[in-house]
Amino acid sequence: MGIHRAAIDEALLAFVAADPTYPARVIQCIADESTHPLRLALERAVESLSAEVAAEALDDPKRAFLLARMDPSDARRRVSLDIVTEEISCLLHQRRSEALQQADGRRPPLPYGHKALTGVVPDKELLVSISDFSPARPSLQRGGFAFHLPPTLPAPNSSYWLTSRLLRLSSGAGAKVRLDPFIVCPVEGYRSALYAMITYGRPLDWTRLASLKCEEHAEWAPDGLTALVGVSSTQICWSPRDDGIHFTCEELPDDASARPARYAHAIYAPDKRAFVHADGALRYYLPGQLQERLATHVRRAGKAGVQVKIFRTDGVLAREDWCELIAALFVWNQDVQSYFLGCHHLAA
Repeated sequence: MGIHRAAIDEALLAFVAADPTYPARVIQCIADESTHPLRLALERAVESLSAEVAAEALDDPKRAFLLARMDPSDARRRVSLDIVTEEISCLLHQRRSEALQQADGRRPPLPYGHKALTGVVPDKELLVSISDFSPARPSLQRGGFAFHLPPTLPAPNSSYWLTSRLLRLSSGAGAKVRLDPFIVCPVEGYRSALYAMITYGRPLDWTRLASLKCEEHAEWAPDGLTALVGVSSTQICWSPRDDGIHFTCEELPDDASARPARYAHAIYAPDKRAFVHADGALRYYLPGQLQERLATHVRRAGKAGVQVKIFRTDGVLAREDWCELIAALFVWNQDVQSYFLGCHHLAA
């Protein structure tokens, strides 16, 4: 996507650059607050967009689903804010890249030289010791200010999990980090975002499941063989209920017209160390239905699409037999195979 289609005020750009969350949230907050000091700058950026640019965005099929139920004026406002956000994101990525590669030895690159960093000496690779800061995930705090690692990708949250891991290391690890040139925030009023990975989950552990008090869920993005069979994502959930621990799993296709989703449901009885019910089904979606389904997780999806059940067991099924049955249902899905048949699942 090109940039420089909107007139972006430098004060607006700097404000978004310093925020530790993400540009879309910052822009929306400014848009929603009529008295925000940067509201006029945002409106000037929106008004600077040509009618052709807005019309092109409104006709973009990737946006059509989100805009379909909006009033035309609301849809135009939405895409205009989106375009401004996208252009600010592009500009910030460019400027961050330039700042991180700065080779001017006459002055320290940003944020080094900040008053809160007095006494912190970067090494020749411009890394500073974590021990010089108070860890407050996902930031490093010193002198009343919060500092961050640079994003490893254009996505501003791409270093969130790396920071979390680094801050968990023992002091003996001697960890050092590069500080982001722009994300520097006063600790007073500091607010960060909390993220969860789209791809996440814990190993299968029967002991943990037996004492489950709240839902445990996971979602896996496809790679390798799983990607080759047209999978968009695989979602699972374990939910404790009065009659046992209910399991649901759905493997969602990336093209509704090419193949159905594969779906499984089961009830685990911890006292029997076995399953008392299991079934497998296919779920057929229309393209629009699939897009709606992809916007949520199987634990909240309920009865979606047109479901065609292909097997069911109502007797007692040993855990090992059930694992092999589910793995067979989701053949060629390597995430499911690893979860149910891999070396990491733990027996009670």
